[in-house]
Amino acid sequence: MILPCLRLLCWRPISGFCLLCNIGWEILNDCAKISKEQIPIRRMQAQHSKRKSHAPYLIALLLVGGLGTTALVHSVSNWTARAKARKLQNPIPPTKENIGMGMMVYTDHCQRCHGEKGDGKGEKASQLSVAPGNFTDMHKMKDLTDGELYWQVTSGRDPMPGFQDKLSVEERWQVVDYVRDFLPKPTAASVPEAETPKQK
Repeated sequence: MILPCLRLLCWRPISGFCLLCNIGWEILNDCAKISKEQIPIRRMQAQHSKRKSHAPYLIALLLVGGLGTTALVHSVSNWTARAKARKLQNPIPPTKENIGMGMMVYTDHCQRCHGEKGDGKGEKASQLSVAPGNFTDMHKMKDLTDGELYWQVTSGRDPMPGFQDKLSVEERWQVVDYVRDFLPKPTAASVPEAETPKQK
């Protein structure tokens, strides 16, 4: 802007008024150029600020999607593991010795939640977010195989911890034998008597 003004002073013998007009026009032209150059910059800044304002929503959306995918994968794998566990055969027979060993394991690790009688009314049951299982519920227990019970003891399910690293394989099967012993024993009245063949 200064160089054109000096050129006017040196090469153009014009009046002072015209000189001031020329200088004024030069200043206006320069200001117009500057403002035109700043318009794209302002647009870029506005677009950048919009992008920044959308960033938290995009991050939250990605987190929700990631958690949903993880939960789906976990539920599918969890179901597959349970389906496999259902077919497991109990290698530990329910002898008095094994049931006695299972009772010791149950007393140390299970009784405070599931209760002394296995009815889910232990001293810590009211403090849990999910009620402990009731091993005296015949309808529920008859639908569970020994393999599923073993899988539950092994893997756990919140708030119940898994005991894979705390109990041996034998101890986990022994506690399965013990919780089976909570079911009421069939009485003589509930067992139908065998019909004797009628004599001719």
